[in-house]
Amino acid sequence: AVCSDAVFLRRVYLDVIGTLPTSTEAREFLDNKNKGKRRQLIDRAGGLLMSARARLHHAGPRFVSSRSRSSPS
Repeated sequence: AVCSDAVFLRRVYLDVIGTLPTSTEAREFLDNKNKGKRRQLIDRAGGLLMSARARLHHAGPRFVSSRSRSSPS
């Protein structure tokens, strides 16, 4: 079944990015009259997800706590 643009926007953000869109992002999407806006949103969300994963991958070692590094074996 086809869903509304508002539901589509919310599901893409929650399912792909893991957060809700900002009010500005939501308004821009809902006001957009372009027929390809859903595809554009999916492409943008995928890019945001890949960017977030890349940042986490590079920052990951910094998140190791000093406690876990100094724990006795």
